[in-house]
Order: sequence, then C-alpha cells, then structure tokens
Amino acid sequence: MVCPAQMSQSKWGVPASVTLAQCIVESGWGRSKLALKNRNYFGIKAIPGQEYCEYVTAEDGATGTKMERAKFAVYPSAIESFNAHGRLLATLPRYASAMAVRDDVPAFCLALQEGGYSTSRDPVTHTLNYAHRLMNDFILPLKLLYYDIAPPPGEPAVATQEAA
Repeated sequence: MVCPAQMSQSKWGVPASVTLAQCIVESGWGRSKLALKNRNYFGIKAIPGQEYCEYVTAEDGATGTKMERAKFAVYPSAIESFNAHGRLLATLPRYASAMAVRDDVPAFCLALQEGGYSTSRDPVTHTLNYAHRLMNDFILPLKLLYYDIAPPPGEPAVATQEAA
C-alpha cells in the first residue's frame, strides 16, 4: 500500500517525508477547518478561476504579523491536495532550488523556507524556523524518512497497525 505522499513523490519528486511533515504542520494533523471542510492539507492559496474558500490567516512580513483574509484552494479529495502540493513544489520557480537538492532532506527543507513556503516566525526569536521545525519536530522524531525509501518488492509501503 502506498500513501498519498509517496504517490506524490513518485510523480513529482518531492520527498514523501517532507510532504508528510508539511501536511502535519499546515493542517494541524489534518484537523484544521481547511483540511476537514475543503480537503486542503497544505494551506495552498487558490489561483484565479479555481474553486476557493476564504479564511482569515496570519501573514508574517517585514513589519510584523498581520491578519488578512485569503482565498484558499478547495480540492475534491485528499489525494488531489497531495498532488497539487507536489505539482506546486516541482513546478514553481521559487522552489527550483529545493527540487535541485531533493535527495538531501534537510537542505530541501531549508530551500523551501528560503523560497517562502511559510512566513511563520519563531515567537521568541522572531526568526524563520520552518526548516528546523519540519526536521526536528516531525521528520526525525516521527521517522518520516522511512517513507522516502522504496519498500522491498512484495511489502507494503505503509506499516500496518499490527506491524507498528
């Protein structure tokens, strides 16, 4: 059995471990309204002509954090959300440096941060810490790098409840 992050990795080349960590961060473990109601697990904003929903969101900028209403993409399924995330990272020029180091997960996370995927700042230091958070709060402790490795032939890609 292959998880949606691995399907996206096969199609777009984005490391499944990073996709899973971003899904956790951006959707609050899949419990955000955006994820539950609109199947948007990555906080992806809508493009013109795309179905959207509006939510108030915190945006950090040079002058601090401000609350603003934003249009977020709506997806028909979780799979479509994962696919859109992979396509976004693989095709937008601002993430080209991340894709160039996709075999180096820490470097990939840093390049995502530098490309502006998240503008969230550490509340204490006021510095960007997205890459650090992805790696040290999720990818390493949850052993998400496991999902970047192709399973041996005949074995499922995702551990079952019994095996976990």
